[in-house]
Amino acid sequence: MEENKEKTAKQKRIRKPISRKKVLFIILSLVIAVIAIGGIVTAFILNYNVSAPNNLRIVDDGKNVYVAVDMNDNYLSYKFVFTSGENEIVIDSKKNILSIEELQEQGIELGQTYTVTVQYIAENQGNNSQISDPLTWTAYTYLDAPVIVHNIEGGMLGWSEIEYADYYIVYINGYEPIETTNAYYNLQVIDGGERSLYVVAMSNNEGYRESLASNKLNIELFHTFMPFLSVSFDSNEKVLTIIGHEELEKINIHLDDMVYECENFDVVQSDNIYTYTVDISLFYQDNLSIGASPASIDEYNIYNGEVTYAEQ
Repeated sequence: MEENKEKTAKQKRIRKPISRKKVLFIILSLVIAVIAIGGIVTAFILNYNVSAPNNLRIVDDGKNVYVAVDMNDNYLSYKFVFTSGENEIVIDSKKNILSIEELQEQGIELGQTYTVTVQYIAENQGNNSQISDPLTWTAYTYLDAPVIVHNIEGGMLGWSEIEYADYYIVYINGYEPIETTNAYYNLQVIDGGERSLYVVAMSNNEGYRESLASNKLNIELFHTFMPFLSVSFDSNEKVLTIIGHEELEKINIHLDDMVYECENFDVVQSDNIYTYTVDISLFYQDNLSIGASPASIDEYNIYNGEVTYAEQ
């Protein structure tokens, strides 16, 4: 009888094993729960990344200027702060990049130095990002580029005055850059030939950088020499003294109907006046009329004016 009771007690302690399907169901439920929790955490991190914005920078393409920061679509807007002394300008923007024109509309002054920061703004204020590292920047823009025109008849290069420009630099092949405060340049002061020309506008204000180059002109420039101002003759020394406006390579000496091309002479410059001394003793004869004129050099540098005669 006792033996039967012991067998019955053992049978009660033996439990039915859990089925395989039930084990798989439990494991699958745990995996789904872990994935769901991970997704929530990831979404929170992506939407509320409290790290500071990256790569606050000045974008300059040589014509336009921008203040920019890396885009972050997980935030609502961008808060740019410009500080100069006690002056602070706050710009809340939906864009991650602001042009210099937009900044000027908000009160940014060209030539003024600012400390710039930016912050990502979330829908809930407590989820805003940290503030970026500061960037020191002097606000500037570019001058407009001139548009140049060649006046062939007048021998002038001209362009419209550029707003905020203090002076211009004229570039001509074969010459050093030429600085002028005028909105024109007299091409007759340079030698003729095949010339390439362009102009750049300049400013003394730190807020305005030099313009892009103007349109480029490729022209055939013809230079006409000016007649001499005076010619005098020393009959004892057989020396001509000639005064003119420009430097010459050659001078034509006129003795009655004869013309002698002369390359050997002395010249002294004072301001824009050139004084030439020419020894004509080798070909001078008494009682001849004496005159002088600039000699043409080539097809681009010519003289077709009058002869200047010496009084005798």
